[in-house]
Amino acid sequence: MIIKRVVKLIRIEIVVMFLIAGIVILFFETGLLLGGTVTDASVIYIAEVLAVLMALGLIPITLKGCKIVLKRLKKEDIESRIVCYRNCAQLRVFAYAIFILYSLFLYYLTDRDTGLYCAIIGAVFTAFIFPTKVGVENYIEQEEE
Repeated sequence: MIIKRVVKLIRIEIVVMFLIAGIVILFFETGLLLGGTVTDASVIYIAEVLAVLMALGLIPITLKGCKIVLKRLKKEDIESRIVCYRNCAQLRVFAYAIFILYSLFLYYLTDRDTGLYCAIIGAVFTAFIFPTKVGVENYIEQEEE
């Protein structure tokens, strides 16, 4: 029962993340926020490099990090491992939300495609952290062996 609640909570957080990203896109597309305001080449370069480094660093850390943490807790009871999984999953969603929003702002403020590509990469990799009840059960019980 507790796993169902954790799965539902993480799914809601992912949907909220995409809703916030959609609101940002809507604000830029309707003109409520002005796009193309950053024109300095060095600022654009640094912002794009930061976005690419975030993509390269965030994806392996978030996909493997939770598994490493759960391995350390394999002697603990199931409740503490579920709580640890929930915390790790929430950190993943938060990290991807920041990455996607940063990439969207980069795209709209610079009018360059690098931010859009990074946002798409973040959105695609969010599919890998989308939880299912069976997947979470397997993920937590796998560490018991």
